[in-house]
Amino acid sequence: PSEACYELTTSADDGAGDQTWVEQGTWSKGEGYGYDILGDLQSGSVGWTDWNIVLDQEGGPNHVGNFCDAPIIADTSSGDPDQMAIYFHPQYYYMGHFSKFLAPGAVRVQSSVVKGQAPPPDQDEYCSWPFGQCDGTRLHVTSWQVASDLGSDELV
Repeated sequence: PSEACYELTTSADDGAGDQTWVEQGTWSKGEGYGYDILGDLQSGSVGWTDWNIVLDQEGGPNHVGNFCDAPIIADTSSGDPDQMAIYFHPQYYYMGHFSKFLAPGAVRVQSSVVKGQAPPPDQDEYCSWPFGQCDGTRLHVTSWQVASDLGSDELV
C-alpha cells in the first residue's frame, strides 16, 4: 500500500489556514489523491492508505508533528464537543469514488491510447485505466484534467 499527506502552506493559492480552507478544502489536493491512487494501482499496488484521514482545523495532530490537510477535518476550536463541526474535503470524495466503483479483487488490465483517438491536443492531461472486476464486469477509470475559467484544474 501507499499513502499521501499534503503539508499545509499559507499560500493564497489554496487558502490554507483560513476558514474557507477548513470548510471546503482544496480540489487540487483531491486531484493529487486521485493521481496518486491511480499511479500506485498502475504500478502494481494492491491498496492505498491515508495515514491521517481525520485531523483538526490546524492540520494536526499527527505522528510527525507537522500540519497537513486531510480528507476529514474536525473543527474543535470551540472547545465544546457538542459544537464541533466536521468537514469533508475533496480527498474524501476522491477516495469514496474509488471505494464505491473499484471492488476488492479487481485487477488492472493493460491498455493504450491509439493515435487519433486521444483528446484534442489543447487538453492538459488525459489518463485512463481499465480494470477487470471479480464478477466479470469491466471498469474504466478516466481522468481528464483541463484548465478551467477559474484558473484551477478540474477532472471531467
